[in-house]
Amino acid sequence: MRLSTEERQTNADIYHLPLEQIPEYAATIGLREIMAADQVVLAAFGSRKLGIVRQCLKDGSTTCPAGFVLAQHKNAMLVLDNDAAPMDAIREFEQL
Repeated sequence: MRLSTEERQTNADIYHLPLEQIPEYAATIGLREIMAADQVVLAAFGSRKLGIVRQCLKDGSTTCPAGFVLAQHKNAMLVLDNDAAPMDAIREFEQL
């Protein structure tokens, strides 16, 4: 789908990038398609993702419905860099 200039500007502001570096098109996919996939990989990079990753790992479906849905997938993987990895939440999650 083609992104409007307003959507692109919002993303430029969020990611602190010039508008020219924001794609004009984006792909969308529904939860049905995600759950039907053989494998799902969710990647989060950078310290700006730390809060939402922690929230998803600690609170699950309460505050992070997408994380809850991915946790139900038969073959889902979460890929994080060091800046996005909340080690306290990961240790708690591993103990579940």
